Amino acid sequence: GLYHNVGGPLFRAQEYDLAGRCFRKSMEYGGGNAHTYGWLAACTHATGGDRRETLSLLREAAWRDYKGGNLWSRYRRKLPEFADVADDPEFARAGSVGQ
Repeated sequence: GLYHNVGGPLFRAQEYDLAGRCFRKSMEYGGGNAHTYGWLAACTHATGGDRRETLSLLREAAWRDYKGGNLWSRYRRKLPEFADVADDPEFARAGSVGQ
């Protein structure tokens, strides 16, 4: 939990490399809620990372989402890191359980 909690403010400060390392550490220690995976996906995308990895992280985030698995509807509006793919059907499928 501590790594996730440190990663959140770093993510908001657009320190994607540092935030991403914190989110990965959180996942290594068995932590990781939907936002740990979703924000790591946003970090990966924002830094020009692998599209496949980004989509995989989004799928995991949607699966862990406690609000019903439609994480993409919130992320595409609220996270500027995803602005360039907001209407991408592959991202919409990955970020929504059951699509």
